Order: sequence, then C-alpha cells, then structure tokens
Amino acid sequence: MATLACAGATTPASPETSLVEGRGAQLRVGFEGVRELEGTLVCALFADQASFDSSAPPLRATVLPLAAEGVEWALELPLGTYAVKVFQDLDNDGELDRGALGRPTEPYGFSNDARGRFGPPSWQEAHFEIDRPELRIEIGLE
Repeated sequence: MATLACAGATTPASPETSLVEGRGAQLRVGFEGVRELEGTLVCALFADQASFDSSAPPLRATVLPLAAEGVEWALELPLGTYAVKVFQDLDNDGELDRGALGRPTEPYGFSNDARGRFGPPSWQEAHFEIDRPELRIEIGLE
C-alpha cells in the first residue's frame, strides 16, 4: 500500500509509549472499490457532528494520488471521536459530481461504510472512536 502521511511526519521511536502518553494515536484509512487508477481520492476528517453535517471545513483534508498497489491515508490525531468522508474525483475538478437527481456520479464513501437513504449518512452512523495507539479502518467506495 502506498502511504501518505498527513500532519506529524516524524515517527516516534515507540508508538506504544509516546502516543499513549501524549494522548495521541495513529489512524490509517484504507480504501476499497476504487475505480481503476483514474483521478484522485479526496478525503476529509471531521471531529464533530456540526462540521460533519454542514459545509464547514474539515479538521483534516487531503487529496491522494491513486497507485496500483493501493492507497492509504495515515494521520496522527488526539484520542477522540471522528468521521471520514471520501470520494474518487474521476475528473480532478475537486468536486463530487452529481447527476440530474442529485445522486453522486463519482464513487464515494464514509467511515463505517455508512450509507444514507436519501443523502449522506448521519454522524451517528459514520463516527468512530480512536481509543488506542493505532487504529486502521477501511472505507468502501460506492
């Protein structure tokens, strides 16, 4: 897997001691269902329901290039509650393209593989807890 480190490029000598003592953790986000090697993955991490449910800026965001061996987003974060939104930007315009009825036409996904019925999922469906030094999650793109 290709790894893009975001925020905190230094690796502690012992993640078990330094991350826990500093009340931080490493989150790794993997992605499944990527359509070919076209475009990029646009990822956003949110730390609260208000920003997740609105157009407020995320806590962290990145654009990941696609690679044959896969893509992973690695972040160092404080322990806490988070949610992730991602979409594959097939045309590299920085926006999630939608059809006439508003349904996305580019692959997209959320943490916990949460799916909304008539729109995005709720914070309650998508959030997860980081309560240990390392956590890896997978997001399936639809």
